[in-house]
Amino acid sequence: MAYVFVEDFKSGLDRRKEQVNGTPGSLWECINAHITRGGAIERRKKFVSTYTLPSGTYGFHAIGGVLYVFGSGTDPGVPVGVTYQRLQHPDGSTGMSKVLESESFDGKIYIVAEFSDGNRYHFYDGTIVSDWIDGVARTDMTNNDGIAEHLKTLIDADSGYTAIRSGSVITITGASNVAFDIDTSTSNVDGGTDDQTLNIATTQAAVEDV
Repeated sequence: MAYVFVEDFKSGLDRRKEQVNGTPGSLWECINAHITRGGAIERRKKFVSTYTLPSGTYGFHAIGGVLYVFGSGTDPGVPVGVTYQRLQHPDGSTGMSKVLESESFDGKIYIVAEFSDGNRYHFYDGTIVSDWIDGVARTDMTNNDGIAEHLKTLIDADSGYTAIRSGSVITITGASNVAFDIDTSTSNVDGGTDDQTLNIATTQAAVEDV
């Protein structure tokens, strides 16, 4: 009776040919096992539960040998061996609902989180990336004064200008005797009333040095 002797399976899994034409020493299917360096078949190791994470945690990221999970509230009591990183909504009004993406950069975690109000925010090392939210009206800006205060803070952060606010009016002052131009634009959110405007008035024109 004819037979085929297979000494080992060093060729591993190979489906480039039909099953009956496979190279001796190659596998067509391997279930719950793995091939050792010597070509022998061994049962795969069992997956064992190591941590039980509390509710209120989302995602899972490993960096520098440290395991991280995320949430918006205080530490709900993650087990020893896991580090909890808190990511808070800029208004503090809603909690996290999911982690959309996480990447390692310069030894720290860059992560995109979605919150229960549907908004998505970017965080780096647990701190919100302000470039994604600067100049955007949010729910904590309950009126025009609140929006003006936010814009005043952004303008005042530029060392070349100072800004003060009175009600919903922002007064911007540049360097002495140096003229500057201001452009404004607004955009409406879906479902809102498209009636927002920003008006510019020159309080005092700059005068060139004599």
